[in-house]
Amino acid sequence: MPSVQHYGQEYIDGSRARIAARVASYRRLAATAAELGGEAKIAFQTSLLAFEPVFFNDLLLALELHFAHRAPGPRDPYGDPLEEVRLLSEALLTGDGTLRADPGPDRQSSVLGLAAGDRVRLREADFVRLAAAFFTEVERRLR
Repeated sequence: MPSVQHYGQEYIDGSRARIAARVASYRRLAATAAELGGEAKIAFQTSLLAFEPVFFNDLLLALELHFAHRAPGPRDPYGDPLEEVRLLSEALLTGDGTLRADPGPDRQSSVLGLAAGDRVRLREADFVRLAAAFFTEVERRLR
């Protein structure tokens, strides 16, 4: 498929809504723990802690896939959420989940503060912060 220079606002909004719906589903699942008691609650919370990075790593791949055909543009030397998502996705797809390149010149310039050699294990708050920055950048550069 040829590179995409621009995405329509309807496509961007639809992508954002699909990602938000999945985050909301996770939150409903997590809220179930509050309804449980005793050992069932502990077992559920333990399972949820193990499931959380698996779910949000996979959701990162879904986010990347929504805009996978974007044309490469000039990389911001101070960090770029589009590039950060691409690099994190690449680490998940082609390796053992270890980031192979720095998303910015230093940890402070990337959204998540990860650097080459770090493992990608996204938690809900990480993903939500990165997705917000990603969509802001999509609207700024690709709309």
